[in-house]
Amino acid sequence: MGHPSQQYLRYLLAEAWGDETKVLTLESVNEILRHYSLLRIGEQDFERLRGEFSPPEDFKFSNHRSPATVAFMKDEKIFSLWSTAPEMCRVLKELLGHKLVSETVQILLQGDVPSDVIASLVSKRYRLNPSLTYGMVDMYRHYFWDRAAWSHKEWEFAMSDDWMGDRFLAPLYGGDQQALYRAGFNPKYDPKQALRDSHRQVTFRIQYLQSRGDSKNITDLLTKLMREERALYDRLYGEGGEMASQQQTVKHFALEHRDPGVRRLDDFVEKGGGTYSGDGNDERDEQAQAELADPVEEETEPTEEQE
Repeated sequence: MGHPSQQYLRYLLAEAWGDETKVLTLESVNEILRHYSLLRIGEQDFERLRGEFSPPEDFKFSNHRSPATVAFMKDEKIFSLWSTAPEMCRVLKELLGHKLVSETVQILLQGDVPSDVIASLVSKRYRLNPSLTYGMVDMYRHYFWDRAAWSHKEWEFAMSDDWMGDRFLAPLYGGDQQALYRAGFNPKYDPKQALRDSHRQVTFRIQYLQSRGDSKNITDLLTKLMREERALYDRLYGEGGEMASQQQTVKHFALEHRDPGVRRLDDFVEKGGGTYSGDGNDERDEQAQAELADPVEEETEPTEEQE
């Protein structure tokens, strides 16, 4: 059992250690977490965390030169926050103090997006100058949003009443591409792969439902899923793009390898006579040419000698 902000909570316990003016209660701690858009901690987890926190006797939070204090802060892995390293100061001001920026970072961290990618995308979106560094994102991950601190069940329970729960749970299960989508970016995707994923999901849901009872609801759901599975299968392997691609390949192959055996039209004209249209004009043309070469004699009245 842990908490995504447990390193920051340890720092708060160290800060309040031995200082009677800084008494940490469950309510005060959750108010601090809420102020920075972090997740609340339950009473049992807070008491466990406080019970495990045990600084040495000569621990002095305000003394940065105390060897015992320095060693303890390093052992607790909260030294960089305590020593106010330059990048840590930027984290407190530009990430922890900017809720829109930190919310986007949280969603991307849920999908385990690399820190350098998060730094680049968030800096461009919010026009941060200077830009975030991957070291700043690593620090935010370490102190304020460690997704590995909770199991999937614990995340489900923590987000059950959060209206933005889906934005954090979907990347947890779906990975970096889902995180980019949920954070409002436009990740690249393969449409064919999306169809394959959908087909696989429908198929395994059908397989699961087949082991259930034969109630009307189960039967109706099976029928709908089977229709959906058939439609997806056709898109992938039948009526869809892959079949069309195969048909196009076969068509190109046929055109490239078929012996056309096409004869020139002039060959038909030379060997068989006639015109290109075959409308009979060739015979009329021949008759007209014969008349010009050997015209018919005109008929005349007979003379006396002929009579």
